Amino acid sequence: NAQQDKIELDLYKMVEFDAILPGTSQLKISIMDKNSLGYDGLIGSTTIDLEDRWFDERWQQLGIENKREPGVTKHDILKVRWDTKPVEVRSLYIPFESTVRGSIECWLDILTSSDATAYPLDDVELPHSKIFEVRVVIWKSKTMSERDSSENMSDPFVRVWPQGCAPQETDTHWRSRKGKAT
Repeated sequence: NAQQDKIELDLYKMVEFDAILPGTSQLKISIMDKNSLGYDGLIGSTTIDLEDRWFDERWQQLGIENKREPGVTKHDILKVRWDTKPVEVRSLYIPFESTVRGSIECWLDILTSSDATAYPLDDVELPHSKIFEVRVVIWKSKTMSERDSSENMSDPFVRVWPQGCAPQETDTHWRSRKGKAT
């Protein structure tokens, strides 16, 4: 999942593994810097104590109101949902430094083996990209300030562009007064 030239990543990946609780309960999540030569560098890590979650009755109750039990028909399987846990924003650190090195957004589910079988995984993948035509209608402007203060007027136009694309502009409304385009 290496991505180049980005400091804000849209990962949308799910990782699943078995754990024994009580036992080794420290879950470490690390964001790495991929290097083509040598070792990958650590950007930052966060650690979650799974036992603190699993044995905390308050955490167990989070999202229980959204739980949907498995039904009896094939159609019911699409409606099944495990308890929804809140999305967490976790700070990333590197060892022996107290400076925050970034953050991740995640949520954590801990299920027994039987619950994991009964409740399907959440699909967190982004949908495939599609090409859309976007139409923006600029209908009216009001109470614009005059930018040419010596003449109490402006020559307004609107510039519109989505990130990563060339801007498009409306016609210029020359010599507009009192915030009204001509």
